[in-house]
This record gives sequence, structure tokens and C-alpha cells, in this order.
Amino acid sequence: GWVATQSAQIHEGLMGIKSKSTLCDSTGNQFLASLSLRHGHRIVSQNLKLVRQNLTHLKQFAQTYNNVFEWLPPQAGSISLLKFKTHTDAYAFTIELAESAGVLILPGDLFYMQEPYIRLSLGSKSFPEAVNQIAHFLDTKFSWISFY
Repeated sequence: GWVATQSAQIHEGLMGIKSKSTLCDSTGNQFLASLSLRHGHRIVSQNLKLVRQNLTHLKQFAQTYNNVFEWLPPQAGSISLLKFKTHTDAYAFTIELAESAGVLILPGDLFYMQEPYIRLSLGSKSFPEAVNQIAHFLDTKFSWISFY
């Protein structure tokens, strides 16, 4: 964080604390890192299970809305892309979705994609509910999209 002070005494005291706390990792951080490494197989298997479950939800969503999106399944990792089949402004879509449905996703524009993509992360426990909210949004509120 930031601290602003005109007191030389407070400044000197804080600088002493800062140099001790940022010079090396804390014992707590070292403990958590070693604990994570000892249980890495469990952490990875839980996350893979979640991503696979979410991938199933996304596949069903993409099939249902195949008139709206072209689905690009992940090749590796837990990020998937949906490409609009129309000349939809992906950025405007994500803003309207966030304001109407409370779902935050990223448009491809932020990743210098020339085509109208949205980017979905499959690593969240709330992913199925988010996909349901996107579906509801498409069905009821997103009227300015034109399908072909």
C-alpha cells in the first residue's frame, strides 16, 4: 500500500519496516508455498475436475447458441473463446452483459483480436451460473444482435 506523511520520524520508521518486509519472503509465504507443493497433485486434480465440468457446460451452451457463436474449445489450459457469427461489437456486448446480468467476461478487443470474440475462463466454481446468466441475457435482453 501507500503511505503519505510529512513526519520524518514516521517516514523513517515505516522505511525500516518496509526494508525488512520486502527484502525477502516472509516465513508465512515460505510455509504456504511448501504446503502447496506437497499437495500439488490434489490441487491440480481438483482444478482439472472443475475445468472439465465447466467445459461440459460450455459445450452445451455453444451447441444451444450455435446460431450466435462459433466455439473455439481450449487447446490447452482453461481459456475458451466464443466468436460472434455476426458483426457484433464484442466490447459493447460485454459491457451490456455486465450491467444487465452482473457477468464479467472479457472481449477479444482487449487481446488485440480483430474478430468479435469473447473470452471465458473455465476455472471458476460459479461458471455454470454465469453461463446460465449469459443464456438468459441472450434470450431476453440482448435485442440488438442480428442472427443469420
